[in-house]
Amino acid sequence: MIYPFVRKAVTNRFSDDAISVREAAVSLVGLYVVHSPAVANAFHQAFMVGLQDDGVSVRKRTIKILQDVLCSNPSYKGRAEACTAMLRLAADPKEDDSVRDAIYDLFLKVWLENGEENVVNEAMSPATPEVDQKLLSPGGRVLDAEFVNAAGVLVPITPSTGPTDSFTPPPRETRSTERRVKKRRLQLRSEIAAEQMVEVVKAADTGEHLTVLFRDLLEGETDADKGRKTSTRRKKKKLEEGHCALLVDALFEILLRIEESRSENNSKTADDVVAVIRTIDVFSGISPGDVHRHLDTLLPYLKGDNGMGFAQESVVAASLCDATARVAHVLTKDELDALGATSLAGDLVKITHKFGREAIGSAIRALCSLAHHKDCSESSPFQAKLLQLAKTFYGYLLKHRHEENFAAMKDKAKNNIQRALSVLGAICRYHEAGEEDLELGHDDEDDESNDIAADELTFANLTATFEKLFTAFLSKNEEHIKCAALRGLCGVFIAQPREMLRMDQSGLVNQVMAPESPLCLQLESLICWRDILLTEEARIESGEAKKKMDSKTNITVSKKISGDQDADATLFGGILTSHAVRLLQLTQVRDKKLRFAALDLVGHLLRQGQINPNETVPYLLALQGDVEEDGIRSLALKLLLIEGEKRPDMLRQRVYAGIRQAYAFQKHVYPSKDSVSALVKIRSGGTFQTECVFSKVFKESIATNRKQRRGLVSSLLRRFDLQSRKKSAGVGGPA
Repeated sequence: MIYPFVRKAVTNRFSDDAISVREAAVSLVGLYVVHSPAVANAFHQAFMVGLQDDGVSVRKRTIKILQDVLCSNPSYKGRAEACTAMLRLAADPKEDDSVRDAIYDLFLKVWLENGEENVVNEAMSPATPEVDQKLLSPGGRVLDAEFVNAAGVLVPITPSTGPTDSFTPPPRETRSTERRVKKRRLQLRSEIAAEQMVEVVKAADTGEHLTVLFRDLLEGETDADKGRKTSTRRKKKKLEEGHCALLVDALFEILLRIEESRSENNSKTADDVVAVIRTIDVFSGISPGDVHRHLDTLLPYLKGDNGMGFAQESVVAASLCDATARVAHVLTKDELDALGATSLAGDLVKITHKFGREAIGSAIRALCSLAHHKDCSESSPFQAKLLQLAKTFYGYLLKHRHEENFAAMKDKAKNNIQRALSVLGAICRYHEAGEEDLELGHDDEDDESNDIAADELTFANLTATFEKLFTAFLSKNEEHIKCAALRGLCGVFIAQPREMLRMDQSGLVNQVMAPESPLCLQLESLICWRDILLTEEARIESGEAKKKMDSKTNITVSKKISGDQDADATLFGGILTSHAVRLLQLTQVRDKKLRFAALDLVGHLLRQGQINPNETVPYLLALQGDVEEDGIRSLALKLLLIEGEKRPDMLRQRVYAGIRQAYAFQKHVYPSKDSVSALVKIRSGGTFQTECVFSKVFKESIATNRKQRRGLVSSLLRRFDLQSRKKSAGVGGPA
């Protein structure tokens, strides 16, 4: 199977026209990969093609074979790319449920459930070529010089001193021995799984897909779980939580081991440290109590002096600040006081002065989580540092409030203004407003004489004060400062949803999305609306909003009713729905970044049912004519296919309007093109092929239904029937 001519012949069948042939080719390779790791490496790219195959059976077969490969050969070279591709596949809302379940079963088997049996047994088997009488990690490191004897017991390997006739019987099995063996197996499995996770995060350059996977695995209820007794489900959940604790311990062991070898290859190990910390950040949201046990190991990294590049330091700071914010609620009063005596508060403040927007937001979130902890006193250094930070940046902005000629201002000063606006916006977003701050005052907003001094700033008045300042800087004539001011207002809107309604009534939303506004401001507005929408959705789905509201004893029942969180969630969608016409227009503009941001926001509104799909579908079909931007066309296609499954009749009825809209789109967005074309070149089976931009919509949503197919063809033919058009126009009408 590894001979070039055989491999080429089999690989070609992976792109055969028949789904059954492609599935058979995958199955054939699967017979060899478990027993020969070289075959798995040789057909790795073919497996990646199989994961993207149009046939559901081909994708499921490929996933099953990759599961066998990962269990039998933990050191499989393509594991990072394969796991990353499967995580992206599982996160795709259009993906078939059976494929998604197969992916979840794979990761459950390899990383969580019975992993010690599925991975460690195979890894320690003498039949595995890469592992002969020793267990290697995915990175090739010897974990331990042990093997499993005939009795199933881990036995240390002693160097052979030559042939001998003596036979040492295996140690006697006892209950304590069994417990030690099981514990050791779990540790080995956890370390293998942890290193694989780190590699996946490193390859994807994000921990988002891993977060979604564990959220669905640990919080979701599978079909198999529904049929089990409550006690059985509880036991299963406890077992999975125990696996998470072992995985967290293994991640910190990996981190310490990498630090010990930092001097050997600093650039490579720096990337490894970033990947491990990102993975730990993922687990801080899944199992904060387990990360809390190792918090002392993480805190020194917040000083930002870890011998890495600036971009790496920024990612480490942002990830650790997010982890600290998630762990904060499990801290006891004594632990909180002990952290207050350290330099943690000062380190978080320094991050806001040193790094970019993402790290700033994460640092403020961590500082607010500690400052507003239930056991945090008013004299806590966290509250003092937070208020002092707000006063410092507020005082700086007050000095430049009357500045109009930003063209003559130095870049450093303008950057400092943007940083100050970002910091104050993050404080408004994560600061827990008291009862005095729930209703903001708006009298004489434009009267600058009412501005309070920095020394008069308190937790009770900072949100209203900063909102006035953001509005003032939004009216300046410098584009980037206007964008930073809008981001600051976004923080206010997330914390106080009713403020966005008031600002919309004053014309703010229309103003920032108007065609005459700077392109960067229009783009920033779309990003802000998306962040607000997703943040409120996550807060409602997680139950965080209700828990926070119920925990506040000083809020009366009437205030809880008037400030109903579900009403606030629909408030954002209602405001954006009133601007649906402009949002749809923004999907047809020439700037590709603006088009993509508008399309992304429209997709979220469609998913939440906040926008009319009948009006949206023609614009999505028009974006199929975006022949030069594959990303935009693919996202629009995904949204179209989802709507086609929900409302097939509506999609067919709007095809003609979409085709006309696509023609107008190409004429407007690409005026330099000689002619309008509905053809695009795609790569399929290793070769480039030409297809119509509407072919996938027809194939996936219309062609499978005879009624829909015939209805579409008849509708299109009638458009070109001159006699029918004359009759519809009326007798005696123009020819």
